[in-house]
Amino acid sequence: MRVRTFVNRVVWLVVLAYAGYAVLAAGSSYLQVRSLVDQAVDEASKRVRTTAAPTQPGAALQEFAADTRTALLLGARRVGFDLPPQKLLIESRDGGIRVRFHWSYVLWTVADEAVLAFPLWIDRTYTLKT
Repeated sequence: MRVRTFVNRVVWLVVLAYAGYAVLAAGSSYLQVRSLVDQAVDEASKRVRTTAAPTQPGAALQEFAADTRTALLLGARRVGFDLPPQKLLIESRDGGIRVRFHWSYVLWTVADEAVLAFPLWIDRTYTLKT
């Protein structure tokens, strides 16, 4: 085997290994954030069930959305995930809320600038169960 062929194969092996690492790391980030959103919604729904009056569904949804936003931001800060509040959109829908935001999993930085990033997003709808 020639040296050139060997170097070429090693370079491609490194590129494939880094691509595999990037996919696994971004997938792990997505699953962590999805779990964080589910946990925040669960905590907020428990609070709403005990405090909201069943005769005021609109007020209960607003309280549910506000509690979910607070729980999500606090949970993200607790685990060290940088979630800017302006990117988080929680809106009231028919009997529930819709949680949407996007972020980028940075794979490569040069001089504190992201050169290569993997875009990820969450768009989930939850219903308020009373």
